[in-house]
Amino acid sequence: MKFFLAYSPADKKYAASLAAEIEQRGASVWQDEGSLAPGDEWEATLREALNDSGATILLLPREGARGANNAIFEAGAAKALGKKVIVVSRGPGDREFPNNIADMAIFDAENKPMQEIADTLVRLAV
Repeated sequence: MKFFLAYSPADKKYAASLAAEIEQRGASVWQDEGSLAPGDEWEATLREALNDSGATILLLPREGARGANNAIFEAGAAKALGKKVIVVSRGPGDREFPNNIADMAIFDAENKPMQEIADTLVRLAV
């Protein structure tokens, strides 16, 4: 399984930990960190990554997080492409669910260890 990971810059460390856990389970994870270089055609690169993925994971951004709209846009684009989208909510502080993600699979990751979160996401994506 190949995942596209959508997240706000404020969640970069959490996203990297989650990607590492998922990759330990044999899946691959595309995230912009390390995949986009200065001068890259970022729109084409994102489109290709979304097309190549089997599912998208949206780390629901915290209220007011910088770059939150980009992450939600990426999840909406994945949905428009017919991809499975799994929203990871980490509890208090998360923004309200935008209308365009209200019908996506939502996983409550609050107080769960990263290993359990990764196991569940890999299982849900199949």
